[in-house]
Amino acid sequence: MCERFSVINGAQTIRSLHKAHISNPAEVRDAHVLLRITQFEAKKTQAEQEFLDSVTKFNNTQNAIKLSDFRSNDKVQFDLRKKFDQLPSLEGKKFSYKNKRSGERERDVYPIGMEEFVKTLYAFFYGPDDVFGGTGHVFDATSGGGYAKLFGADGEILPALSNERFLLYAGTWFLCDTAKGVWRSRAREGNEPGIERRWMFYYALGESVRKFHLRQGVETDAVLRSLSNPQWTKQGEDGPVMKVIARHCRVAFRALNSSYKQASKDENFAHRNWFRSPTTLVTIGEYLDEDWSLLSEHGDEYLFPKRK
Repeated sequence: MCERFSVINGAQTIRSLHKAHISNPAEVRDAHVLLRITQFEAKKTQAEQEFLDSVTKFNNTQNAIKLSDFRSNDKVQFDLRKKFDQLPSLEGKKFSYKNKRSGERERDVYPIGMEEFVKTLYAFFYGPDDVFGGTGHVFDATSGGGYAKLFGADGEILPALSNERFLLYAGTWFLCDTAKGVWRSRAREGNEPGIERRWMFYYALGESVRKFHLRQGVETDAVLRSLSNPQWTKQGEDGPVMKVIARHCRVAFRALNSSYKQASKDENFAHRNWFRSPTTLVTIGEYLDEDWSLLSEHGDEYLFPKRK
């Protein structure tokens, strides 16, 4: 099996050869291409995976490689492509999960980029990547890495997600993607520094959903899985799901602003560091707990409606 750098460089070589073939097919017929091939077992240990990532990185210094490229050939990523393709169409458009970067534009599909998907999930469940050292953590497949948390089990990256786990992640994606519109409208005003970055917003939104449901004895994962059928996204602002999302967004904004305001009182406060501090995650949770004590009488208004 060819290591990924061979595939990446090979794709560029093939494109160049194709262009040359159009203008002068005879010369291309005699062309020789030098390849380097690395062979490895399909099932790799974490140590082997780390070594292979290093091989890919240091043999591609001439090409711009994003961290997500290291994971694009994982079996679980191809599994995500298949599972998203099997979701119900929305207004005649299918969902297309893009585990590989491409400049191609497809009509009649809703594209879901791998990097955006993974970073969104991680921010919602654990916190923004900046808190944990950056994007490198989110795509770290070794023990303790963010990628391993999302797609691993028993020290290995899964070849495929269980149906329940996929529905959990799909529902979370649709929730965050919808809430992103609410965040953009609010952030566009530019007078609330605490809500400046959507990754921190996703975490506050996730904490709000988790706390308000768990306090009322409702399993959060089941709720998120129920959002995996995207038909609800076309309800409009007055739809029952959309109303609940709007309420959680308001709670998340309030917690973010309160946490930011508290932190900014410190004489050593730095705006950029606030988005990178684990303490920020703690204070957001504390303000959400305060909000629950104030809103508990209306707690049922923050529960997502049961869906089949």
